[in-house]
Amino acid sequence: MTDKKILEEIEELGQLQFCMDDVLLIAGINHEDLTDEIKQAHRKGRLIASATVRRAILKQAENGSTAAQKHMMDIITKGNEFAALEALESQIGEDNDAD
Repeated sequence: MTDKKILEEIEELGQLQFCMDDVLLIAGINHEDLTDEIKQAHRKGRLIASATVRRAILKQAENGSTAAQKHMMDIITKGNEFAALEALESQIGEDNDAD
């Protein structure tokens, strides 16, 4: 199990959008020591940053910013496309399981 302090640092670096190679270098972790726990902390950090930015965009859109409204619509459209792709992949998986 990876030390909690190291995981917090990795999450923070993920929030700053550093790639995994850079995170490992900064944190002093060898590639062969990369664990699922480290990957999850990195991904969590990236997602937290994305959520923070999306909240700010949404707030600006709600306050009438046309640029933010357009950006939010782009985010919604991409989210809908991703959800449709996930649903299709899920259906394909179910079809293969039935065979």
